[in-house]
Amino acid sequence: MPFIYNQKRSEIFELTMLPVLSYSMKEWEWDFTQKELSLLAKDLDTLEEIYQLFLPFQAKIREYHLMGAGASFLTVCYFYLINQDKEPSDIEELHELVLAMTEKELEVCLHHFVEEDNLGDTSGMDFWKILNELSLKPEDKWQIFSFSHNLKENIKKTVEISRVLIDLYQPYFEKARSERESFAQTIKPEQLLEEAKFLQLENFSISSEDFELYIISPWMIRLSLISYVKKFGKYRKFLILSCKIDEVLLSHNELDEDNFSAVLKILSDLSRYKVLVALTQPHAKSKDIAESLGITSAAVSFHRQKLQNAQLLLFNSDEKNVKYDPNRELIQAVIDKLKEDFDL
Repeated sequence: MPFIYNQKRSEIFELTMLPVLSYSMKEWEWDFTQKELSLLAKDLDTLEEIYQLFLPFQAKIREYHLMGAGASFLTVCYFYLINQDKEPSDIEELHELVLAMTEKELEVCLHHFVEEDNLGDTSGMDFWKILNELSLKPEDKWQIFSFSHNLKENIKKTVEISRVLIDLYQPYFEKARSERESFAQTIKPEQLLEEAKFLQLENFSISSEDFELYIISPWMIRLSLISYVKKFGKYRKFLILSCKIDEVLLSHNELDEDNFSAVLKILSDLSRYKVLVALTQPHAKSKDIAESLGITSAAVSFHRQKLQNAQLLLFNSDEKNVKYDPNRELIQAVIDKLKEDFDL
């Protein structure tokens, strides 16, 4: 599974993802351990600075610079364009290409932005009905639905706020340039995915086709696989690594007191524990789990992300009817420690 690094595309990708930096740390779905806080101390300070810088524009960002779980709407437009052999040389050229897209092209991209692979065939389905099938907060659904009503005009506002954010972000972006370049030269994705327990969180072994490898600044804090296998033909698998993410992931490989405490904290939330149990059952669906537990689909999604970040929930690559497995090795290690500590 070759990973092809492209510096120019990495930079454009990062600059399309700026809405994610407009959320406060309290809204992030990552419960940092003490080791992670130590590793990322300076970067978390930078993250807070950027958040404060973007704060006056937060309402416009939410309304016009739509952000999904792994990509923004502008990001999806970028992926669409490179699959149409339209290769922008920088973020400003991307802006111009996006402004030149037809209403139909923007509509296609918006469907790609919201649709999940497990939705099945949505052709001919009403857009609002598609949104209601997703595990989104009601206000997010309404925001996307409103945006869909005048795409050509709204994309102008997307580009407008994107340009504002990029101007503000540029000094931080340049400050991390040497770190990104150094990380790109030294990181070995295959080795990282083999060594880190996080490997099972995404099914990286499903295909031998090339992955686009994008390296982004350390305060973006992510390892993610973005897959558009059902949507795009050429460039459809993207591995996103932020600088230092290798250190963050490998810090979980041993169950020390820090990791032990973090796991107990995650599992102490009864709703989250029930979501963990439910997600590891055959044919589990967020909507059904939400109804049975009396919570929203968005809450199920929130708990799922917390469980994945804590490495308690792994993707199942063997059984097609079961999407997730519990991390039995980690859970067993916690049980063994409790037995040892209390002489059970």
